[in-house]
Amino acid sequence: MNSTTKKIAHRLRQARVAMLRTQLALTGAQILFWLTLIGVVLGVAARVLKGRRRAGAHAAGSTPSPASFPAASDREATPTHSGGGQAAQGE
Repeated sequence: MNSTTKKIAHRLRQARVAMLRTQLALTGAQILFWLTLIGVVLGVAARVLKGRRRAGAHAAGSTPSPASFPAASDREATPTHSGGGQAAQGE
């Protein structure tokens, strides 16, 4: 193998290494881009959910709590009218 062939082979190896480094850099840039994009979407979603929770907490603070309402069994046990009503008047 003469020196010209060795020089050409060396240049081809250098070009191959440069190409691989460029490809690796582009792959890394794509990974960072997609991670950033996903992070932004998740951050916006978290802010929206946090805002909804705050709005729900403010709205819930102005309404009575469910514990202050009578239970279903309490409503069923209490009569809604006193025995007579219209049925007694019709007789």
